[in-house]
Amino acid sequence: MNNTEETDMNEKIQIIMRQTDLSKDEIIQKLKECGNDHILVIKSYFGIKPESKKEITSINQEIYKQLRHKLQIH
Repeated sequence: MNNTEETDMNEKIQIIMRQTDLSKDEIIQKLKECGNDHILVIKSYFGIKPESKKEITSINQEIYKQLRHKLQIH
């Protein structure tokens, strides 16, 4: 690891330590699991699941979806 990577890793560890009560070893392990994404580590600690993105292929599909939803409610 070069100096900038080490500094970046230490900053991420400090951010996670301030937000959670994980130990440094646990944080390093979680960072490896999450691909060095400190936000994912914090979200997984609090039980926040990643959002699934719905793919709408056209505007017309979205319009009809909204109409169907509106008709079902009323």
